[in-house]
Amino acid sequence: VTISFTQSLNSITITADSDKGSFAITDETTNSNNYVIKLKTDSELVFDVYQKHGYLVDTDLKNWIFVTASQQKGEFELVEMDGYIRVTFKGFTASGSINIPFVKDSFSVTIVSVLKNDDMQTIDNTLTEIVELDDAGVVTLLDSGATISKEYLSQVVFTPKQNIDGYTFYSWSSLADKTRQILVTEGNVSTTAEGQMTFQINDDITIYVVYSINTYRLTFKTSDETKGQVKIGEIVANEINTNVKFGASSPVVYAVVNRGYEFVRWVEEKTGDVVSTSTALQLSDIKQDNTYIAEFIGTEISITVNVVLSNDDVFTEEEIDFATLTIAETQSTKVTQTSRTNTTLTFNISTITGENVSLDFLASYGYEFAGLTTDPRYMFTEENGHIVFEKVGFSAVVTINVKAIVYDVVLKLVGKVHGGNIFYDATNKKGVVSYEATDKELK
Repeated sequence: VTISFTQSLNSITITADSDKGSFAITDETTNSNNYVIKLKTDSELVFDVYQKHGYLVDTDLKNWIFVTASQQKGEFELVEMDGYIRVTFKGFTASGSINIPFVKDSFSVTIVSVLKNDDMQTIDNTLTEIVELDDAGVVTLLDSGATISKEYLSQVVFTPKQNIDGYTFYSWSSLADKTRQILVTEGNVSTTAEGQMTFQINDDITIYVVYSINTYRLTFKTSDETKGQVKIGEIVANEINTNVKFGASSPVVYAVVNRGYEFVRWVEEKTGDVVSTSTALQLSDIKQDNTYIAEFIGTEISITVNVVLSNDDVFTEEEIDFATLTIAETQSTKVTQTSRTNTTLTFNISTITGENVSLDFLASYGYEFAGLTTDPRYMFTEENGHIVFEKVGFSAVVTINVKAIVYDVVLKLVGKVHGGNIFYDATNKKGVVSYEATDKELK
């Protein structure tokens, strides 16, 4: 009697998560995610596994399991091919199933900080700091240019560094030209008003943190428009505003001096600090809004004031107290010399252009103000002896005229007069009145 034995057929079920990959039996032509094949005991099963984007075939053999009633494992061999993994399975003695194990792939995320301009210039690494918060709440500080590795489909949170001197966060971008305000990946992205971005990793990617460079407003102005102006290029005005980018230099601005004045200095308005004593000013490394003032001072001039009594009113060789003149002295206006004659009081005044010069004139008893003469370009006001020369611009001579008040004197003669002269010498005033003999009253 011959007893014959044949190898039993075992039913092998192969499955793969369709989201992660597929497989193909080497003698089949199509890929599958679930396939049942009948194989003899101890034969070999060879199939190829194809992984989808974001997943890798798990090459750790301890995770490859042939599931049977007795939890038999069998033997697996994995060979990496071009674009797939070839799996050889042997040593099984019973029916069972194989569930192909996959693991998530890891992708690199590179953070680069750039400026919002035509060529998206990269910012110095030391200027930018990105905060990365992972699922476990772990915070990592990343410099611009740093690369991190993240598992496929993991959620990451990035927060751009705020309050960077000279820069303001603008947007996140992943476009190669980096010129549009588009976020990292189409879909799976959310942002907050503060610029915090949450997105899901699905590929290697370079993320551009786009910053705009701050622009600051510089104002250049004159301290007094009558003394001078400021000039940038062809523009001359009392005040000029210009915008300058962070860290850049301002245009060259000039202080333009009006006639009769001198430039003194440029002063920073906020601090009062002197920044330059040159008429040409250029500021470098601009980091804030600011105002700069061109200060001017008048050039020194002299004014001669003559108070003159008319010669027709002088009756003696002695000095006559016919008027007084008081000049208001200031820090810029000083009386440098005085002199007098019988008919003239002279005051020499030193001042600077642009000043107002005040005089107070008072005629003595018996005399009165008879007018003022000076250069017709001098502007002045006079009221009750208070004279103000407004914003004097050049040296000049001022003449204040004084005259004696004329009185009527009546001489009455009573009775008949038989010819002769009446001499008037009251208070030593010289005067002679002639008359003819008459019975009439004589004035």
